[in-house]
Amino acid sequence: SAQTERSRANIETAAKLAHLAEQINMTSRSNYEAARGLGQWAVDLDPHNAAAQTRLTFAIVTGVLNHWSKDAGADLQAANLALEEARRIAPDDMMVGGAQCHVLRAMRQFESAIKVCGKFAQTFPKYPFLRKEIGYNELMLGRLDEALADFQEADRMAPDSRLRWTWYQGMGLIYLMQGQDQKAIERLSLAALEAPDVGHPAAYLASAYALVGREQEARAALGHYLKLWTKTSLDSF
Repeated sequence: SAQTERSRANIETAAKLAHLAEQINMTSRSNYEAARGLGQWAVDLDPHNAAAQTRLTFAIVTGVLNHWSKDAGADLQAANLALEEARRIAPDDMMVGGAQCHVLRAMRQFESAIKVCGKFAQTFPKYPFLRKEIGYNELMLGRLDEALADFQEADRMAPDSRLRWTWYQGMGLIYLMQGQDQKAIERLSLAALEAPDVGHPAAYLASAYALVGREQEARAALGHYLKLWTKTSLDSF
């Protein structure tokens, strides 16, 4: 029937859209909006597509964590709904596990995120996203050595990953806190190079440059950050 045909077409289109969303590296506000738009479109066409629901979850949470979200509370609710649907359809899926970790960190539930991510990491030992997530949760709890080991493990697992800037940023932050300014500069430079439009790595890099007296480079890095985040003040950073 025409309805069955339409339904099949919707399912196929949703799968293509989810795949497209997956190709987008969300290192800028516009990329995040594109990935989120495609994810939402895929979910609207086929709510039973676990990959589409998972992609949408990742996109929404990335927006919250990178401060691109216009309403973090509403977005976390939307992410939770998409995640619940994905878990209902594909409870044992690796990406669904990753999305669950991501949501918990965005909700600042760092202890439970570490537990949940740790379980998934045992099941999926080759999925670097989980190690990176565990690293950030540990970093937020002040467990710097453990966090550093997790970021290094993510890097060992996937040295060519397009997410590499995320663990380089994490490593750089830890070196910054430990007073290892030169190491911080190395890692943060790489993060800023790989994800120039996120901005945050450049801001941390500015601090590291300032600490070693490289004032011109510090000003340039801070200038780059402030171009992207014009309304930032010391209070809001």
